[in-house]
Amino acid sequence: MQPISNHQFRILAVDDDQAILDLYQEIISLAQSDTSQYQFMSLFELDCCYQGDKAVEVIRQSNAEGRPYSVIFMDINMPPGPDGVWTATEIRKIDPDVGIVLVTGQSRINILETARLILPPDKLLYLQKPFYPQEIMQFTSAFSEKWLVEKQYRAIRSDLEERVKSRTKSLMELNRKLSGEIENRIEAQNALRLSEENFRKVITNNSDAILILNESNGVVFVNPAAEAIFRIPYDRFIERQFEYPITINEIAEINIPYDDRTSVVAEMRMVETEWERKKACLVSIRDISERKRMEKEINRSLMKLQEAMEGTIKAMATVVETRDPYTAGHQLRVAQICQSIARKLQLDNKQIEGVYLAALIHDIGKISVPAEILSKPGKLSSAEFQLIQVHPQTGYDILKGIEFPWPIAEITLQHHERMDGSGYPRKMKGSDILMEARIMCVADVVEAMATHRPYRPALGIQAALSEIATNKGKLYDTEAVEACLAISEMGELDFLKPS
Repeated sequence: MQPISNHQFRILAVDDDQAILDLYQEIISLAQSDTSQYQFMSLFELDCCYQGDKAVEVIRQSNAEGRPYSVIFMDINMPPGPDGVWTATEIRKIDPDVGIVLVTGQSRINILETARLILPPDKLLYLQKPFYPQEIMQFTSAFSEKWLVEKQYRAIRSDLEERVKSRTKSLMELNRKLSGEIENRIEAQNALRLSEENFRKVITNNSDAILILNESNGVVFVNPAAEAIFRIPYDRFIERQFEYPITINEIAEINIPYDDRTSVVAEMRMVETEWERKKACLVSIRDISERKRMEKEINRSLMKLQEAMEGTIKAMATVVETRDPYTAGHQLRVAQICQSIARKLQLDNKQIEGVYLAALIHDIGKISVPAEILSKPGKLSSAEFQLIQVHPQTGYDILKGIEFPWPIAEITLQHHERMDGSGYPRKMKGSDILMEARIMCVADVVEAMATHRPYRPALGIQAALSEIATNKGKLYDTEAVEACLAISEMGELDFLKPS
């Protein structure tokens, strides 16, 4: 076994039998001394309790001090005090993250009933007495690794939420400034409809450049702001032909060049009016160079935020796959297949990007599954398979609080649903399943069958394509299957073939 981390983990053993507590201590001590077999065991610190109520107080104090436990081994029967199930239930109220192993000498125990009392089920395991030292070490290692990974994930998520909050605040401030500018323009336009005397005063003193054109498009009036923005004095402006296209009641952008080869970008509006009792055209021009700069800044900010989201998604994917070396690269390969299918179906760019990013972390819920189950070479037991089936819901619970511009949490939740309702976790059917999730379902099956797994060798791409073709319309979406078969014919799945 390889070291799982340089982190110092705290373990708590609760049993009314001193001999059992001594055995826990002996196992940990032996592991600390036998570095050739247990290279990581020096990272564990063991504490012991005789009764359940005392254990509850120890957990409350350790959490208050910021020194939580990663794993608790709990005897179920501990007379005369409360039993292990009550103790575990109370501990879970204090610390929802600690892994609990219920230890019992009883031959029968209602696992499902106990699991309903001590939620969540992915942080609860069982161990039969008498146990072996290797079992204690494996449970300790698996739960401690899971505890640390989830702690790291919570830190990543908290950081992302703070960055999103900060960026959103900046964008709202920029939007407020733009709204203020628009409101000022509206107020100026309303003022232009006052009396002729006030009208002349308003346009003369207006900060926007104002020009009045006669019916021949000759300039008959300009205000000081117009002289400034065009860098042309009043006397040279009058009777001069206006050289820009006339677009009544429309907004146009124009470029105003200067003799020094510089220029400004301006927004031009034209409305019909009267000037000295004759029909005329009022031209309003505003320098929008600063607004353009602000718009570019907003776009850059949005791009950075998108890059931050994508980077965080890829970091999440890496956290999942480092725990399961047999499926390293699985999520990336599924994402590539999803992207190709979505393009073949001519989905819009936002949907294509959404299904690709969702596929990169569609198995994030597996961080709640013990590593030894993920990499188990044999057939899973019923209880182990139930733990595996929880991972779409766990992934949804992890992602639902993050405001992605795509339905990533829902896609993750639905990627094991089937068209006939035989999937999990919600037994959804047909069109109730998102199109992106239907695509991912096909891609996930093809990748899983075409590549190696701990419990079997790769079945090959042809076997995978035969599976989806046979069950097209029953288990898998017809359009997604046909698109997958088409991209295979085009060679876009050749990367799944053995090299």
